Amino acid sequence: MDDTGEKPRFEVYATASTNTANWTQRLALDCSTGNFAIAHNGGTVGIGTGASTARLTVAATTEHLRLIRSRTETTGGKHLFLELFQEDPSVTVPEVFPSLRFHHGGRFWHRIEAQSNGIHFKHGDLNSDAYVRIFAENMIVTGMIVMWSGAANAVPAGWLLCNGQAYNNGQSRTPDLQDRFIVGAGRNYALGNTGGEDTVTLNINQIPSHNHSLDFDSGGGGFGSVTSHSMAKSDQQVNVLANYQVQTNYAGGNQAHENRPPYYALCFIIKI
Repeated sequence: MDDTGEKPRFEVYATASTNTANWTQRLALDCSTGNFAIAHNGGTVGIGTGASTARLTVAATTEHLRLIRSRTETTGGKHLFLELFQEDPSVTVPEVFPSLRFHHGGRFWHRIEAQSNGIHFKHGDLNSDAYVRIFAENMIVTGMIVMWSGAANAVPAGWLLCNGQAYNNGQSRTPDLQDRFIVGAGRNYALGNTGGEDTVTLNINQIPSHNHSLDFDSGGGGFGSVTSHSMAKSDQQVNVLANYQVQTNYAGGNQAHENRPPYYALCFIIKI
């Protein structure tokens, strides 16, 4: 360093006897209580690399990079974060995947690992004292059908309305579940079977077996159909042997009746 009154100039030499500096730079020097800080390359610092791309860039080329402690804050509206980046995608050995490791009491506790096919939670369960939102592809598989409370023309991406429409270049169709209930396939229903009616009109074979009784008043007269005769009211008991045909008046309107339980309509959508 010199004392010209300008920013201190720092020089680096290959050896103590070399007169030509390999590197020279004037840098701002902030001294406080015997300590000083140097701001170089716009405030960026590189460890293991001469080309830092962030406030702190740490590069490891031959050994594992072990981070002892990491702390993130929000300063001046800018978020600081820790990034683990594996530049060479051909590396497949699990131990060299970028990962975060958590230890407790000297025991290997948990590891979050970034592999080529996604983020993996290794060794242990994920517990949370607060709400955790996780989306995993293997939780919602292709072909899964769920109920959708939104509009039929606002189905989420990756889903289709179950209205019999073609997809996959016409090679597949969604089930047509419009105006239908779902029944479990198995013993009595084959997969994909349809049936049922909105309303039903009963016929004579569908109503319970029953009869009708008739009561006759012995007082009074009448006419029989076997022979032409008349009967008058009498104080004497009269027994008449005859066959009678009695026909009641028709009733009913031959109308179909509702056979569905109370319902609330929602759309069925399928994951594709």
